[in-house]
Amino acid sequence: MTRKDFLIKLGIGAGVTILAPMVFNACEESEVSPDQDEDSDDNGNDSDEKVDFTIDLDDEDYSDLKEEGGYVYENNIIIAYLGNDEYIALSKICTHNQCTVKFDGNDEIIYCDCHGSEFNTDGEVTSGPADEPLQEYNTELDGQTLRIYE
Repeated sequence: MTRKDFLIKLGIGAGVTILAPMVFNACEESEVSPDQDEDSDDNGNDSDEKVDFTIDLDDEDYSDLKEEGGYVYENNIIIAYLGNDEYIALSKICTHNQCTVKFDGNDEIIYCDCHGSEFNTDGEVTSGPADEPLQEYNTELDGQTLRIYE
């Protein structure tokens, strides 16, 4: 074996050794890692802290909530506008594999792109693989202020 052949094989071997962990880690089930904090529940919220906050619907950051079917994320919660001054608030973390869920305003379903779970607007599972519902939060509208709380 020539010195050139040896160096080529050494380079290929080193490259495989360096790249293999990255390739295998890319095959993990979840695109979003679960919250590693021991004091938090499955939804990524600290178990000692109660959810209770307000948002100003006139704020440009929440303009999607003025359109029927619009939604935003705030404090690990997905907030969606169903129309007729009706809002929903659910955990944004899918109970199957902790991916972030989205809202389909046309069909009024919450769905997970990662593995296809679907939930109704009450957070109940309508299609798996998730088998646990999303945490549901109360909403209260006062003028242009929306309160989300437990």
